[in-house]
Amino acid sequence: MSDDKRDKRAAIDELILNISSLGNDEISSLISDLEEEERRLSSRRKELHAQIDAVKKRLTTLLSERLRDEQSDFADAALLKAAETLVASSRTVPLEVLAEEEERTISVPDDLSSLDFARLNDIYHALQREEAKVSYKRRVTQGTIDILKNELLARLESVAAPKEASDDRELVERIAKILSSRGF
Repeated sequence: MSDDKRDKRAAIDELILNISSLGNDEISSLISDLEEEERRLSSRRKELHAQIDAVKKRLTTLLSERLRDEQSDFADAALLKAAETLVASSRTVPLEVLAEEEERTISVPDDLSSLDFARLNDIYHALQREEAKVSYKRRVTQGTIDILKNELLARLESVAAPKEASDDRELVERIAKILSSRGF
């Protein structure tokens, strides 16, 4: 993440902490900015999912080929470890990875068939980590949007809420005064 984006995110976080000091237009503008960021993160997440699926498909094909090959050595610890990690949950990403600010671009060659199993496995796990990080940022952004929308909604409801009885009496008196001045 660039310094400019990091500074902008820090400014948004500060504004949310001081939400009561924001005007409705400022909240609406923040919501719009954050919705754009959420769309960007969603697009990035879809792109990562497509890459993960392609790499996983190639890994599965390689595993199938190795298992069918009668001369393969099942004692190959690297292959067994890779097979175990391939089926392991992709959601076990350390918190420090999720907190990383910088988004990484994982280089995935167009022709996956030229890569060996170990390299494919490394790419696969790097993509999973990046996808988990992007998903986390997207959820945080969605939560921030929800907070801002709820604040804006609460403000609008408080303006539209019925006034207390004393305010109603004042309104009735003003209407009566206006009507009496017009001959009613």
